[in-house]
Amino acid sequence: KRPTGDFGGYLTANVGNFGLFEIEGAVEAPIVPDLLASRFAFRFQQRDGLVDNRCGGFSAGEIAAAEAANEQLCGEQGSAVIVPGLDEELNDIHRWAMRGMLRYQPDWLDSDWVLNVHGSRVDQGQTAGQAIGTEGGVFADATRNGYIVPEIQAERQAIEQAAFEAEGVPDIPPERCDRRPNCRAARERALASAEETLANTLAYNRPLDLRPFEGDYNQGGHERQESWGASLRGDMEIGTLSFTTISGFEQYDRSRILDADYTSSIIFEFDIQDDAWQVTQDLRLEQQLEDIPLTWRTGAYALAERLDYDQVTTGDGDVPGVIQRYAQTTWAYGIYGEFDWAFTDDLELKAGVRYNWERKEFDISEITNPISSTIDLNRCVGRPPALPGVDCEETRTFSDPTGTVKLVYGLDETTQIYALYA
Repeated sequence: KRPTGDFGGYLTANVGNFGLFEIEGAVEAPIVPDLLASRFAFRFQQRDGLVDNRCGGFSAGEIAAAEAANEQLCGEQGSAVIVPGLDEELNDIHRWAMRGMLRYQPDWLDSDWVLNVHGSRVDQGQTAGQAIGTEGGVFADATRNGYIVPEIQAERQAIEQAAFEAEGVPDIPPERCDRRPNCRAARERALASAEETLANTLAYNRPLDLRPFEGDYNQGGHERQESWGASLRGDMEIGTLSFTTISGFEQYDRSRILDADYTSSIIFEFDIQDDAWQVTQDLRLEQQLEDIPLTWRTGAYALAERLDYDQVTTGDGDVPGVIQRYAQTTWAYGIYGEFDWAFTDDLELKAGVRYNWERKEFDISEITNPISSTIDLNRCVGRPPALPGVDCEETRTFSDPTGTVKLVYGLDETTQIYALYA
C-alpha cells in the first residue's frame, strides 16, 4: 500500500494455544506536506512446536545406557545414532518481515516516485512430516531393517498375539514352530488373520495415524532465511506521453537441515545452503493520440540473477550420500511494442510484437557418490562424462519473437466477438 500523505496507522495482535503470538501494524505520516510521504509496516509471528519428537530430550547418559543394552530409544534402525539434546517439539514458527516506503510527488513535475525497501527473516525448526506404514515399504530396502511407527508396530504385535492364542500356536520361537507341520500351519493361519485384521482396522475403523502430532526424528533440523530487497518506481506524464520505470533488487541467503525421511533412522537427510540475487529493470512508454483513436505502447525489460546451491545428502543402506554443488546465472531481456486502434465505436484492432532473449550459464562444481549405478550423476547434459570433482559447465541461449493480432467487434454493451492470432 502506497503512502497517502496523511497521518494514519493500525495495529492488530492475535494470541492462541501453543504459545501463538502474532502482531502486525503500519504507520504513515507526511514528511514534507504534499511532497514527501512515508509508510512503515511490519509483521511478527511466533508459535511453539506442535509436533512431539519422541527422540528428543534424551541425555548423554540415557543414550549411552541404551546403546550398552542394545535397546532402541525411538525405533531407530541401521546406523542411526540419537544425539543428546534434540528438540522435543517441532513445527514451530518464528519469523518477521518489515517494509519502509517513501513517496515523492513534486508539484513542478507531473510524476510519482515510490521507494520500497523491505526485508524478512525466518529462524525456526524444520517442518516435520510423518512416515506411516506397516512394512517399511521402500524404507525396508533402504535401511535393511525398515522403520515402522512404534504405535503401529505395537498394535500389530497385539493383534498377532491374539491370533496366535485363537489358533492355539504354542509360545515357542518361530524357528522351532516352523519345524513342526501343525505348528507352522497354525502360525501361518494366525499371521494371515492378523494381517487382515490390521488392514481392516487401519482402512475402515479409524484414521491410519492415531498420533499425527507425534513422530520419531533423529535430526532436529532448522530453516533459516534472510531476504532483503528494494524497488524504485516512477510514473511520469509528459504531455500525452506516460512513462513508467521500475528498478528492483532482491536477494536471499538460506540454510536448511532436513530430516526428510521423517523417521528415527538415517535414510535421506539434507544439509542445504543456497543464496541468490536478482536485478530487474522495466521501462514502459504509452501515448494516446489525439487525432486518431489509437493508443500505442512500447517497453523493455531486463533481468540478471545468480543462484549458488550446495546440498549434502546423508543416506544409509542402499541410499548412499550425495554431494551437489552448482551455480546458475541468468541474463535476459525483452523489448515490445503494441497498439490498440478503434476504427469505430464497435470495431477495434489490437496488435503487438515482442522479442525475448535469455542466456543461462549452469556450472556444476561437484556431484559425487551417485545414488545407484543406473543413474550416472557424474555427467553434464550435452557433454562427455566427467570424473567426480571435475567442473562441468553448460551454457544455453534462447531467443524468439512473439506476437499477437486481435480483431474485436462489440455486438452490444455486454457482448463481444473476436478473432485472435498469436
